[in-house]
Amino acid sequence: MPLFSLLLSVGGIKRKLCKSRVLLSGDSAGFVDSFCGEGIAYAIRSGQLAADAVSLKLHNNINLVKNYENLCNQEFLHNLKYSYYLSWLIHRFPNIFLKIFTQHAIVIDRYLEVPALKDTYKNYIKWILSRVPGFLLKSV
Repeated sequence: MPLFSLLLSVGGIKRKLCKSRVLLSGDSAGFVDSFCGEGIAYAIRSGQLAADAVSLKLHNNINLVKNYENLCNQEFLHNLKYSYYLSWLIHRFPNIFLKIFTQHAIVIDRYLEVPALKDTYKNYIKWILSRVPGFLLKSV
């Protein structure tokens, strides 16, 4: 696990999000992008989802815990898991990825589609891993 993962409550790690009358949102729930550290958007959205879950509980007696976890999972937990995988890869093989990121502008351009919500971390990881050998050969 990267050192910063120990310092920040990063996403991608399975956590208990709620229990009876307590719902965790934002940083306290670990809704932080492991790769870039962004968390404001996740804090806002998870707060909205928590309010929706409480409203459904009050009006329709829907299971609060399961509903909130499902809402968060559908919205962003899957993507945060893959941001953790990308972060792990880059910290595990820093020389390879530093070379790729600094010598191939397309890698950064393609990554920027993820925070712009035009792509997901899962797709980006598939894309970059399938091109690592070619990027390394072009770097020689």
